[in-house]
Amino acid sequence: MKHAITTAIAAALACLTAHADDDHLNAKAICQKFVAKQLKAPATAKFEPVSSVAAQPAKDGPANTWESVGYVDSQNAFGAMLRSTYFCTVRKTGPDKWRLIELSWLKDNV
Repeated sequence: MKHAITTAIAAALACLTAHADDDHLNAKAICQKFVAKQLKAPATAKFEPVSSVAAQPAKDGPANTWESVGYVDSQNAFGAMLRSTYFCTVRKTGPDKWRLIELSWLKDNV
């Protein structure tokens, strides 16, 4: 009986960890989508791989809130490719639903 309970607890913890990992990756990808909407030429956007983007649960704020920092290379209004660094905060509001809390540029190249 103890073995069955221990196995059930281990399975539940593994599921929670996998879910948190999914949210971690999804938060980074969602931030990239919000960033693309802000660009002058979104079709030219080249993001760093999602696996390289920094993201962590927000220290302040409600649960399911994530902060991410990354960069994007894209054309500006004159057609020159520029690298811009962004800071993004998003909150998961439901299954596959995310809300942008904050998006700021660490370099004013957009």
